[in-house]
Amino acid sequence: MEDLIYKFLVQSGFPRASIVTDITAVHHGANSDEASFVIVDPHSTDPLAVLKVVGPVNAETLIDQSALLAEVASAIGGRQTQGFVVRVDLKAKRDAEQVQFYRCHPNTELQQVTARTFPDFDSLKVSYKLMAAKSAGGSATAPEIIDFAEEDDVSTANVGIGAVMPGITLLILALADWALGFLKGMELFNVTQAILLVGAAVLLSLPATLRYLRN
Repeated sequence: MEDLIYKFLVQSGFPRASIVTDITAVHHGANSDEASFVIVDPHSTDPLAVLKVVGPVNAETLIDQSALLAEVASAIGGRQTQGFVVRVDLKAKRDAEQVQFYRCHPNTELQQVTARTFPDFDSLKVSYKLMAAKSAGGSATAPEIIDFAEEDDVSTANVGIGAVMPGITLLILALADWALGFLKGMELFNVTQAILLVGAAVLLSLPATLRYLRN
């Protein structure tokens, strides 16, 4: 039965180095008969999960085995380490009843999961890190506080020569019109148009110029 579950774990993408069959190598106080496998992270050696493979036991025995395994999982890794009891009945008529997975830790009640919803190796690692951060009181990396400048300050810092170019261009046109009229008697614009140009130039340039001078 344990060989069957071992193959299932390997086929599900669990690294062989992560499947420890000697529980005493992970926790010296644990009995090797209390668990079948311990799933560890090969890089950090964090105990991610503990599995116990049992035969076609009845509901009462299943609950007893789950309680024992929950104690083992808690002793090995606290609430960060998950515990699963795997019930194997190769003589069952339905495929779904031949192998049944039950999560017994850290939840207090048995929770049945299917082979498809059984967490993969990466899911166990993520769950372990989340539970570890929660156990530490959420003292993980604090979010960085970014101090944004006021809107006026941002606008002031970004004001440059480009902001007053429209006004400067209109002023140049107005001056060119005045010079042509004074020197050669030619006019690009009539009086009304010239007044409008000068007014537009002042209105366009004044706000940007004031912000630029404040900077």
